[in-house]
Amino acid sequence: MLKYIDIRNLAIIEQLSLPLKDKLTVITGETGAGKSIMVDALKLALGQRADQRWLKDKDKKGEITVTFDINANKAAIEWLDNHDLNPDGECMIRRVIHPQKSSRCFINQVPCPLNVVREFSQLLVTIHSQHEYQNLLKPEIQREMVDDFGENSKQLEIVKEAFQKWNTAKSTLVKLEKQKLNQDERIKLLTYQLEELNDLGLIEGEVVQLEAEHRQLAHAEELCQNSQSAIEFLTENEELAANSLIANARDKLNAVTKYTQDDNLTNIVTILESAQAQISEASHELQSELNKFEWDPKRLREAESRLDTIYKIARKHRVEPENLFELYQNMSEELASYKSLETQIESQTSVLEITEKEYLQAAELLSDMRKKSGQELAKATTDKLQQLAMLHARFSIIIHKTEAFSEFGIDNIQFIIATTLDHDPQPLDQVASGGELSRISLAIAVLTHQNALPTTFIFDEVDTGIGGKTATIVGQLVNQLASDHQVLCITHLPQIACFGNNHIRVQKTHKEKTTNTSLQTLTEKERIDEIARMLGGFDVTNQSLAHAKELLSLVTEQA
Repeated sequence: MLKYIDIRNLAIIEQLSLPLKDKLTVITGETGAGKSIMVDALKLALGQRADQRWLKDKDKKGEITVTFDINANKAAIEWLDNHDLNPDGECMIRRVIHPQKSSRCFINQVPCPLNVVREFSQLLVTIHSQHEYQNLLKPEIQREMVDDFGENSKQLEIVKEAFQKWNTAKSTLVKLEKQKLNQDERIKLLTYQLEELNDLGLIEGEVVQLEAEHRQLAHAEELCQNSQSAIEFLTENEELAANSLIANARDKLNAVTKYTQDDNLTNIVTILESAQAQISEASHELQSELNKFEWDPKRLREAESRLDTIYKIARKHRVEPENLFELYQNMSEELASYKSLETQIESQTSVLEITEKEYLQAAELLSDMRKKSGQELAKATTDKLQQLAMLHARFSIIIHKTEAFSEFGIDNIQFIIATTLDHDPQPLDQVASGGELSRISLAIAVLTHQNALPTTFIFDEVDTGIGGKTATIVGQLVNQLASDHQVLCITHLPQIACFGNNHIRVQKTHKEKTTNTSLQTLTEKERIDEIARMLGGFDVTNQSLAHAKELLSLVTEQA
């Protein structure tokens, strides 16, 4: 519940501190006194957008601090705990509006963005005012009311969870199918290129081997001629061959070694003999290689043709010929990965079918629950409206299924009403006046919030367009809601004000060209005077005082 509100430098309030109690607190005051300023301040504290125009003194900051007792509000405690905001049973929200910079919001002294504060405030306060009555026309608000009345929150969570699974499965499948769509052209290209490379039949290392063979075949004549000449220079020319020349040198040295004991000459002879043997061996090996080599013009043409084909395909793929085989392997692996995508799509399609079935089962059950609770809420609302002087009101709730999936199920929910006997029910925005909307909103609020969280309810302009007996019934309904919740009700009707457990009067004062608003919690005597003023206008008479006492005594007897 809301325990305390402190307002500084806001609108026509210089400084105001007000403790609040449970049950029903009524707020009254003369027209223009600023009865709604507390509601406006509370909205600002709870995340409504603000600017410097709200400041009373444009050179000073404005500040609104509200304190809540949340010991009985498990949802609020859990929210604070999840956000590491010290859920110790009491929660303070503070809004600071600066004259020269952006405003700031704090929860338990921790700075928080406005959207976070607004999210949290929904667990604390429900405001019914002229703007909120218009919210009653919104389909999502109507859906929430049906679910609140039917206590469908658990099934709604099941639907939301099933929707998230289905939506994730669908998104994954769409992503895979998009990949496949984008890859179809690539697959076609890879298939064509791999067919070409398969026809080429390239093996690893073939290019290097072919190039070496081609060089040898292309220079066969030169190779044979030079090899033969080398053999002649080594052994075959009797006069000029290296072998013959070395033999002559050896013989000359052998001829003189018998005349000397010089070991060096003997060693030189041995070296020459070794060189002669190596030359003979080299000549023999070269002859063997020459004998093995066969110049084959046909094979040369084949090698040239094969290399030409390889070079053309390599240029086509913009790679070096020796890297063509590696490219073939990489392309084969890429194509194989695309083929696995087909398997993934098939598997994900099955997952989507399963999650869709689970979602529809949960949504169908929620739809059945809504139809039941919708009928009950429509009947109960019709009864309440007839009590509120809408004697011929026929309120209905239409629920029909849609093809679209959402986290809220598959239902479209629409509130319709007929306010006279000679008209068929129509959507609220087509037939309901502002006063009728306020009564419809009040009736549904009482019906749907009986089992709601222990939040604070604020009613502003709930008495629009009503009076007399109807006003008394409105007071009874508001008081009924206050039996389980804290309720603040701003009213100008004494028939409603007399139901308050607590009474606050709003006054506007003027001092030195300055206007200020103050709020005062009334004593029992002051309350009688205030209700008498509301009954009789500016002049409080003995008759109006007696009437005020009578109203209060009647309410006390009914309680």
